Amino acid sequence: MTIVAASKRSGEIKGVIAVAAFTSYGAVARASLRRGVLSRSLVVPSYVLVPRGNDPIATIQKIAPRPLLIVHGEEDTTIPARMSRELFEKANDPKNLLIVPGAGHNSSWTEMGDEYVATVLKFLRGELKMNATEKAAETPVRRRISSNSK
Repeated sequence: MTIVAASKRSGEIKGVIAVAAFTSYGAVARASLRRGVLSRSLVVPSYVLVPRGNDPIATIQKIAPRPLLIVHGEEDTTIPARMSRELFEKANDPKNLLIVPGAGHNSSWTEMGDEYVATVLKFLRGELKMNATEKAAETPVRRRISSNSK
């Protein structure tokens, strides 16, 4: 995960929220190729063609001690939700997993609406202990998310 490399250089990263996360570049390429009838013959070569290294599954443990929230739609056909479950199992504490029933790829917030916003804010307040300035900024975010869901 790029965030791991960035967090080593900067003490400013206090936590991570990963939405529709994948375990490896090769795994997501294979999952994508399996969806197409004509591309099934490329599944095996994709392992060779897609570079390895810095895969999220190999680096997720390094996020700790920063808190981690992984969010994934159960019905995601682009990146299977099992990948987020695998990442959650491999991650060190503190960690949280939210699998959203009925949600597809990157649609958890639209499926959950205000409950999604509340979950993210609870994570930010509890796990990250947002300061007063950051709390003041949450209102525009809530308004922006709510207006997009209509």
